[in-house]
Parts: sequence; C-alpha cells; structure tokens
Amino acid sequence: MVLLRESFLVLQFAGLWEPTDWQRTSLKSIVYKFYSFSMIVLIYWFTIAAIFGLNDVEDIADFAHNSFLLLSMFSVCIKAIVAVVKRDEIIDVLRAFEMEPYEPISAAEQTIQDEYNHQIG
Repeated sequence: MVLLRESFLVLQFAGLWEPTDWQRTSLKSIVYKFYSFSMIVLIYWFTIAAIFGLNDVEDIADFAHNSFLLLSMFSVCIKAIVAVVKRDEIIDVLRAFEMEPYEPISAAEQTIQDEYNHQIG
C-alpha cells in the first residue's frame, strides 16, 4: 500500500496494523498478533487506571485535566479496536483508491498526487 505509508508504519509499531504482505499463518504473524493483543491490553489497562485515578484528585483543575486525558484515552481504546476489527475493510478501500477511476491518469495528475502525498507524509 503506497497510500498513507507513514501512517500505517506508525500503526505497525503500535501493534495495531499487521503488514499486508505477511502470511496469516506464519510464525512472525502469530508473534505479531500476540504483540497486538499485548499492546491493546496495555492501552485498556492504562485507561482503567485513569478511571480509578479520578477518585484521588483533590482539586477541580486536576479533575478536569484527568477527565480530559481519560476521554482521550477512551477514544484511543475505541479507535484501536476499530482498526483491528475493520482491517480488511480498510485495506479494500485503500486498494480501491489505487485503481481506476481514482488513480492519476496523466503526468500532471501524478505531480499533484505526489505533492499532496509529500504534504501528508
């Protein structure tokens, strides 16, 4: 996948996106799935700890700050699960964008595409 390469590289390091060129039954794929599971458990563990940490605040400003962080972590938890569960659908959409009618058909369109890919990356 050429589209959004850097974004998916970050997701791979975070354990949320297994590379598409790996065989699903290979040893490295199985180890990566264990790594993904560990990272998701770690994210959820941190979120649960933040929920319990709300009980220990004494100042309203600290409570507001911790609540904002908790809301952000809750969002990360949901997004992590969605990325793992909807992986095949995301791959299908990205592959569709690499085919006709979305692919650049002239040199001018390719230049525009390369410019925007450089801005994103």
